This record gives sequence, structure tokens and C-alpha cells, in this order.
Amino acid sequence: MEEQVPFDNDAAKAQPLMEHLRRSFNFTCTHLGPHGLPLIGRADWNDCLNLNCFSEHPGESFQITGPSEGPVAESVFIAGMFVKYGHEYAQLCDHLNLTEEAAAARKESIDAVEQAALTAGWDGAWFRRAYDAFGKPVGSKECTEGQIFIEPQGFCVMAGIGKGDRAGRAGIEERGGAAGHQIRCGAAAARCLHQLPAEFGRDLQLSSGIQGERRYLLPQQPVDHLR
Repeated sequence: MEEQVPFDNDAAKAQPLMEHLRRSFNFTCTHLGPHGLPLIGRADWNDCLNLNCFSEHPGESFQITGPSEGPVAESVFIAGMFVKYGHEYAQLCDHLNLTEEAAAARKESIDAVEQAALTAGWDGAWFRRAYDAFGKPVGSKECTEGQIFIEPQGFCVMAGIGKGDRAGRAGIEERGGAAGHQIRCGAAAARCLHQLPAEFGRDLQLSSGIQGERRYLLPQQPVDHLR
């Protein structure tokens, strides 16, 4: 953990590896949205879930546009990752005898994000995917299309979110079957979105249901020909 590792590939900015981990952890702690969930920024693991990026010009790359002013879009997926790996970071602090840092990480940050995932992230049927820049849920039973995304289901469960809460655990276990059914049988969940609301961001990744095939479309473009 004391090995010197450069920031931005600049040896003059080298810091111990532990400092890299600390700054990464603290970045999420200081970048939470209105629901207490981590901000998504341009996007998270899904490069094309650009909930903060908007454009008036079709064909403009989402890689260089936005994000919009005052982005508040949040990621439940990142929340699951933060809880899982945040606990591992706290365990590492314990191992290095950084007991106060470990305790603060758990009490002030990890527990708060876990609670946000249980309240704002859980819609009563499964874990939502995100909240867009207008505070509307993405990947929720409330949505007309794209009701469920697999990423937050896996990571929130691996993180043990709700495990220590008997009522929360019971609800997740009870509704897990519904989520599994939706993933297995949900043509409506897995198919392309037929409507591309502007609030979904600059570009969307649309799956045709064929493994490995990805299509990128702008909200301004019709998608009827992809059905």
C-alpha cells in the first residue's frame, strides 16, 4: 500500500497506492445526488447511459458533449459497487490499523449509501437502474419500457444490501422471483426501446437481444425499422 503510483501518468505526482484508493473512495462520498445515491456523471459502466448529456445536433458524439449544467442524475449500480467495495476498503483500513478511518467510512458513508439504495434504489419489485437529470427513475416498474436492468440487481445483491435488515431482506427475497421472471421472460424488458424520450440523454445503448450486438441511436432518430 506504500508503493508510489503516479497520478495522471506523471511521476512527479506519485502518491502511495493507499492514497489513490482513499481519493477514489472519497470522490464518491462527495459526489452524491438528491436521493443520496452516487452521481452518474457522464455515464457509469454503461457508456451510453448518458443521463446528463444532451445535444441539439444529431450525430454529435456523446464522448465530447455535455454534461449539462447542474447534472444530478444518479446511479443505483454505482451505489451497489460503492457498498461492496467500500466495505473492502474499510477492511483494508482495519488491516493497516487505520481504525478511525475505517469506522468513519462505514458509519458516515457506506451505511448512508446502502440506506439510499434500500429506499430510493429499491422500487418494491427490484432495484432501479438510475435517476435521470429530471429526478425520474430509470429501470423501474414505474417505467413504460426498459423496466429492469440486470447490473444493479447483481451488484446490490453481491453488496449484501438489505441483508442486515430483516424487513428489507424479506422484501428483496420475496420480490426477487418477480425480477428473475422479468429477466427470463421479459421481452418488454430486454427488447429495444421503441420510444426514446429526450430526458434519457444524448445517446442510448439499445440491445437487439442478440448477444454481443450493440446499436447506438440518437433520441432524434426513429427506431421503428429496428423492430
